[in-house]
Amino acid sequence: MTMLKDNHVWACGNSITRAVHAAKAVGGFSIKVEVECQSEAEAEEAIRGGADVVMLDNFSGDGVKVASKSLKERLKKGEGKEFLIEVSGGLTEDNVEGFVCDDVDIIKEEEEEEEEELDKERIVGIHKSSTTKAYSASDPYTSLGDDE
Repeated sequence: MTMLKDNHVWACGNSITRAVHAAKAVGGFSIKVEVECQSEAEAEEAIRGGADVVMLDNFSGDGVKVASKSLKERLKKGEGKEFLIEVSGGLTEDNVEGFVCDDVDIIKEEEEEEEEELDKERIVGIHKSSTTKAYSASDPYTSLGDDE
């Protein structure tokens, strides 16, 4: 899995599409590309550019629900695009429930470790059934794994 952040997009002339194409060109047909997005418009560009996963980063709970529903209805159901939606940024056990909806595939919760005084992202799960499932960062279509 290749994660594209704002600095990668900047290096490609501020084009999310160009950054996704560059990552896929380097990684070949088997690489999965995830793009960190700050808006629904960025997520749409990433999906249209070929991203496999779009991360809605630092959205509000309502913002996640609106954006994920819109993206899934327009691009997945309407145009047949295949992608996953991940939510991350500021999620904790106390507030994660407000971000859960049928259109979100992956939720990442931030966990503070007091001993090391750092935030570590932990994959929480997928809200699709009564059981909790999670995907690894190395292959978002299979089993849970450690992305380090």
